[in-house]
Amino acid sequence: MTESRLSDGGPIDQAALVIAGLAATITLITTSGPWGPLSIPLGITILLTVLAFYDPPRTSGRDLQALARRGVFASVGGLAICILLGWGLQATVISWSYRDSCVSWARDTADTQSTIDERADDCLAGKTTDSFIIVWPLAAVALSVVDHKLLRSRAVRPDGETSRPVTPSAEKESPA
Repeated sequence: MTESRLSDGGPIDQAALVIAGLAATITLITTSGPWGPLSIPLGITILLTVLAFYDPPRTSGRDLQALARRGVFASVGGLAICILLGWGLQATVISWSYRDSCVSWARDTADTQSTIDERADDCLAGKTTDSFIIVWPLAAVALSVVDHKLLRSRAVRPDGETSRPVTPSAEKESPA
């Protein structure tokens, strides 16, 4: 079942949440032009929305559907992190690494100075988006690790029931 309940009793369709986050991410990533500072609050908003309404499966890692749900949410969250980092990456690492080659390419292909500047900015934006091929899986893995740690902290048994974690002091107090 892909529907969970909010504390006020309203249903949240997990699949719809993922699709909405994915649609917003794709729209922002495929837009032409340089990354702007607005990508930071947009990335934060998408990430917080996905995390706030994500209801992790209550079963341990052997259930294929649970693994798939965790993977999907980590993937969409990773893309939201890419949006969050886009402007900063373009302004720092990408500009430092590719500014000269992008300006050179723009000079070779543009007619006027304003067109050179626009093409150089578009080139840097494209390089930034290309860098997401590295950033996205790293962010998704980080979110997966956090999700796994949260699952383990709830001490979920393979049957999906939550048990109280055993502490060293509780082991000593239990009758032998």
